Amino acid sequence: MIRDCSSPIPTDEEAQWVEDLVQAQVIDSWEVQDEPEHLRTIRDQILDSTQPTDKLLDLYRQILTQGQVRAGGTLEEEEKELLLSGLAVKEGRYIKVYNRIHESIFDLVWV
Repeated sequence: MIRDCSSPIPTDEEAQWVEDLVQAQVIDSWEVQDEPEHLRTIRDQILDSTQPTDKLLDLYRQILTQGQVRAGGTLEEEEKELLLSGLAVKEGRYIKVYNRIHESIFDLVWV
């Protein structure tokens, strides 16, 4: 995206420029701009899961509001499903949102 962008990167404002680019090129209207399809796949895997959607979304809501949740000793099915979807990641004993882009798209309004 950066290579294909025609506007110059302003000196000493690189981080904000990249953040604005990601917002415009990935997050805004993501359902239309998701090529190759990645974010829609995550959404569909959660919404079409064999696990009860309300339990998956409740666990994900907890992760969003708390920043992370402690994973069970043996992962629960809902935890596994969030990890397999790519929406969440396990770090040590905790499960958290995979990255800031996912957190921006799959936010509390989405839940």
